[in-house]
Amino acid sequence: MIVTLRRLPCLLAVLMPVYVLGIALDSSAAEMTELRYKGKLKHHERGEEPAVVKEFGLLSIVDKQDDHPSTVFWRVNDQVGWPWPESFGWSGPNAGKAQEVRDPGLLYDYDGQPWPIPFPPLHLPEDHRATGKSWTVDRLKYEVQSEAKTFREQPAITVLVTTNFGRAQELLYDAQTGMLQRAQVKLFLGRGDEFSFNIELAESDTLSGNSRDKVVAGLELLKKMQGQLDRGKRMTRPELGTEQIAAVTSILPKLDEVTENTPLQSLMIDIHRDLKSQQERHSSVEQLAAQLIGQKAPELNLRLLNDEVLDPETYKGKVLVLHFWKYQDDPLQEPYGQVGYLDYLNGKRGKLGVKFLGVAVNSEFTDPKASRGMVLAVKKLVSFMNIGYDIVRDNGSLLKKFGDPRQNGASLPLWVVIGADGLIKHYKVGFYDVNPREGLKELDAVIIKEIKAKRAASSE
Repeated sequence: MIVTLRRLPCLLAVLMPVYVLGIALDSSAAEMTELRYKGKLKHHERGEEPAVVKEFGLLSIVDKQDDHPSTVFWRVNDQVGWPWPESFGWSGPNAGKAQEVRDPGLLYDYDGQPWPIPFPPLHLPEDHRATGKSWTVDRLKYEVQSEAKTFREQPAITVLVTTNFGRAQELLYDAQTGMLQRAQVKLFLGRGDEFSFNIELAESDTLSGNSRDKVVAGLELLKKMQGQLDRGKRMTRPELGTEQIAAVTSILPKLDEVTENTPLQSLMIDIHRDLKSQQERHSSVEQLAAQLIGQKAPELNLRLLNDEVLDPETYKGKVLVLHFWKYQDDPLQEPYGQVGYLDYLNGKRGKLGVKFLGVAVNSEFTDPKASRGMVLAVKKLVSFMNIGYDIVRDNGSLLKKFGDPRQNGASLPLWVVIGADGLIKHYKVGFYDVNPREGLKELDAVIIKEIKAKRAASSE
């Protein structure tokens, strides 16, 4: 496959192994076959030996349905890659509802921006194994070669994948089952940097009897939990909301029971580790919010992007909404979509005595030379998003006055609402749950309440 992305690092330290599990959920099948692969992602620089930037493993567990795989359940385990809710999923013709179908891949991090790199197909359907058979998917042309090959003394099928720029992949599949045996993939990332990754089957084993039954039960619970989390297909941020944490907590005891001593047990270990961290983070943020809400807001020294002090008269006696975030255009990160909803509220509530301010948080604002580039990045984002509210700059000192949530393991954004009486009324770390019809409903409810309180106070 050839993948072109805007940016990618030149070198990354070798990361933790990646595991992918494939499994069909038909309980009538007699056994399952585990296939364990090993692979490497390499960066090719002209005149130098390719540098390994990530090592990974690939484990697929396949039900035998007349010697042919059906639905595939996969799991990726990468400590610095996908968050665990996105580290597993279902693919294949019988995977279920369209919104549940996901394909596995690596998550490669560059300059703070995560980029997904898809795997080649893990299974070659029977009707795609004839010599000369060709098909096209997403501008990639697949063609079955006539040359007879073997892999570990078993007949194998070679599939070449090409693009307009030439050969992109060479894939080797088992002639009987159609399962992937080996893959050599060439891809271009960043600004045309050449990379490749190789996968090869290392060993296989069989699951049957009680072990297989436990795996099937575990997968049913995982699908239920994934549906309750409702995080989408390509979420890259690890944070879970309060309701999501509660959903995981309620289902984990049963999951632990049925996945013990199965290939799914490693996933349970990761979930428990992450859940503990998430709970500690939530507790710290809740304590911080409890300390600040109802207290007088700290003194504000707000500076615009040109470093001029924002006239306090522009927000004096108004309901003030502060949105702390690392405003920048490259790499463009969430919650830029929520910025659009915030701008909508600015147009809707701004005329009712509410002042909205975006706070671009970046330590580079301390350095006059570096700050010029940062200011330009913020201005590009403002133009791209057509933001109508003012943006002020902060090197972290303003955020610190409100208890920088990053010191508690949380991430920006931070949303703060200060009432017309100067007291902190709302403190929210992270993303709001939104839908296109309601937007930032939770934030808007707070704003409406403060508008009413302001009117009531002025009429007394």
